[in-house]
Amino acid sequence: DGAACNNGRFTGDTRAISRALYREVETAVRREREYNCTELASREEEGVIIRRFRVTSSYDASYEDDNPTSQEDRVDRSVIVEIKEMHHINDGEPELMFLLDFSGSMAGKKEERLKDAMRTFIGEGYGVEYGLAFFSREVLETVDINVGPDHDDHVKERIDAHTSGGGTNYRDSLVEGINALERSNNPYTYLIMVSDGYPTVGGDPLPYVEDRVFGINPENCKTRTGEKCHTIYTLGVDGADKRTLKALSGNAANPGNANLFYDIKNDEIEEAFEGIIRDILCTFGPLNPAPTEEEEDDIGVFQLGRRLENSGDNGYLYDFETNEVKLYGRACDRAIDNADSLTIRFGKPKIIFE
Repeated sequence: DGAACNNGRFTGDTRAISRALYREVETAVRREREYNCTELASREEEGVIIRRFRVTSSYDASYEDDNPTSQEDRVDRSVIVEIKEMHHINDGEPELMFLLDFSGSMAGKKEERLKDAMRTFIGEGYGVEYGLAFFSREVLETVDINVGPDHDDHVKERIDAHTSGGGTNYRDSLVEGINALERSNNPYTYLIMVSDGYPTVGGDPLPYVEDRVFGINPENCKTRTGEKCHTIYTLGVDGADKRTLKALSGNAANPGNANLFYDIKNDEIEEAFEGIIRDILCTFGPLNPAPTEEEEDDIGVFQLGRRLENSGDNGYLYDFETNEVKLYGRACDRAIDNADSLTIRFGKPKIIFE
């Protein structure tokens, strides 16, 4: 799956091509075997690009090693190689809605750390569309989802304008955040909820989330088609209601996903934000169409023309359950700078005899 045609030479694993070209002439002498190639016109089938190469190689048809090879002894054979690959895996930038707790218990250092974390997020210039809802006893203010320098300046102004006070209303903040995400056609939508307390007003938020977020067809989260699929990340600061926040995390395909809950101290909010943003921006998929069971073992991920290792260090991992590719380490860094640099191949290359 590292196959490519570079300056007229075929690169990548040539063992299968060799077997296809030479299996009938195993007794023939082969000197300086080369694989020349020409890239043919590609085609698209249901979102998958089929790349095609004509690969040609020569063998020595003489049977005596001590005789020099004459031109007449050279025999050319060629095959067509077809490779299935995907580009532009995610359709557009994700949309984020931050739900920020400004209740009385957040006053002081927690509020300062939360504001600092939001300013750092803005300063990173990720280019994602985002909005905010400030909440305490009720939703104090909503900044609609947008992107760009003017939006960033407006958000920083509104962050500075708010101070903590009052009770904690999980439910209404979630209603506000989901309504904001519903106003667009973007299939990649996320809520990032931060709180240090228990839901003291507004009632139990879980029935609402079970209905509006977890209650849809889970296949929508695996294909990103049809009804929206929202994913909720939660951050519990110090004395937060961990049980409820864990239960609120996830999406319809993985409700109550504890991996999307961050149990943190007030000085770890900024680090948690960075981890969440990297998780969102470095997740690609669901792959559509999804690889078949036979193709899952032959997935290859390439970034800027370089094949990545199948690992959770500086490479990638493919999640069979969610049908997504996740990048880690330096591969993730490069994806944040240039998401379109990614190519995903799956299935064994197809060899066609001419």
